[in-house]
Amino acid sequence: MTNTVFDPVICGDPNNRTNITQPNITDLTAKYKYIMAMPQMNESDQNTLTRKSFYESQQYENLQGWDRFFIVLYYVLAVILVLVLFISDNQFQLSMYQKGGATCVLLLYPHVINYFIGPIIWVYRFIVGFIPKNVYNSI
Repeated sequence: MTNTVFDPVICGDPNNRTNITQPNITDLTAKYKYIMAMPQMNESDQNTLTRKSFYESQQYENLQGWDRFFIVLYYVLAVILVLVLFISDNQFQLSMYQKGGATCVLLLYPHVINYFIGPIIWVYRFIVGFIPKNVYNSI
């Protein structure tokens, strides 16, 4: 994380010439001195950060592979279930509309579930936040 004086977050758009006034230059000088006074990362910290980001990206790619595997597995099982529903001799006592509805639910489920489960997880974490914690386990 290296901030420079020319960082747009710090001094705005570097191509905007209207910001070059005496108060803005004084403000930028103060920000530059503040940034230079911040502790710099040594080589060991930088190597650790690089290694950590490499392992994080490696784990993320691994998780993406598992995600693809489970999505394919889900759709294969959903297709098999739909085929069983429509090919069987009305063993399940379902009308054509119920079978079509079940098919739609199966196909839309992976795309819609995040909109339902996200707020549920948020409410759960909000409620759990009020429960006292064991201080010795959170160290």
